[in-house]
Amino acid sequence: FMDVESNGYDNNDCGGSSIVGDNWCQVHKTALMLQAGLQDEADLIYLQLKSSFSEIPYCILVDHAWKSVVLAIRGTFSLEDCVTDVLVEPESLQELGDEFGFDGRDQYCHGGVVMCARIVHRDLQRHGVLDKLLLGPSAKYPDYTLRIVGHSLGAGTATLLSTRCR
Repeated sequence: FMDVESNGYDNNDCGGSSIVGDNWCQVHKTALMLQAGLQDEADLIYLQLKSSFSEIPYCILVDHAWKSVVLAIRGTFSLEDCVTDVLVEPESLQELGDEFGFDGRDQYCHGGVVMCARIVHRDLQRHGVLDKLLLGPSAKYPDYTLRIVGHSLGAGTATLLSTRCR
């Protein structure tokens, strides 16, 4: 199987799905659409499926019923995720707090979660998808809210990432 990668966000204004890391028949995208109950493929904005120490699987969906853009981060699944789970050395949040405007003094977080939040944040900045959907005069969904969710390792990552996306 080969990876499928679309550069939709480099060339359009969030008009179609961008899928990174699925196989040629897009089995993972199809499973996500079915599990999430999405009828319209246009509601799946971005899907990052690659999983390694430097890439964290997540997706961006639009929930029209709740008027929300949803950033969902996958939890522990792969061997790499299990290794990340055991990176339990606490990491200070002071530097992160200074950068993103919260009081991180004397606050600590699971080192693996901090690493994952940095990776997802960097990827979000690189693509600019959330900005195109929610911010500025040409935002596609300016009246929608951002919901950041996850499970297990993804939940910790989502919690920390939410401090960066305020």
